[in-house]
Amino acid sequence: MNDKNMAVAFDTLAHMKKLVASGVPQLQAEAHVQALADIVDNKLATKKDIEDLKLVTKKDIEDTRKDIEDLKLATKKDIEDLKLVTKKDIADLRLSTKKDIEYSKNELKLSMGYMLTGAVVILSVLMKIL
Repeated sequence: MNDKNMAVAFDTLAHMKKLVASGVPQLQAEAHVQALADIVDNKLATKKDIEDLKLVTKKDIEDTRKDIEDLKLATKKDIEDLKLVTKKDIADLRLSTKKDIEYSKNELKLSMGYMLTGAVVILSVLMKIL
């Protein structure tokens, strides 16, 4: 048996004696015991193996939970940053829109003034002609 599975107790000699006592030929019993010993040594998990795996898995779960929590916090911060940028963009658009409206009002007033002046000139000319 290897060191990793020393906790698994398998008495190969006792098992072979039982096989031989029950009529299994010596060579066949030896082969059977060797195959079973290989399985016990290499395939079975000991309580320690399971406990070690449990600890590693528990640590992995804790690390994953921490990663998720970190991502939550980062995502919340990103959302807050986007809110601030969006609010600034909206404020800039409002200001730009107000300026555009004010410019359009002034252009409209100027155009109306030109039209009114043109109408007065045309009326004056028409009144002199008629």
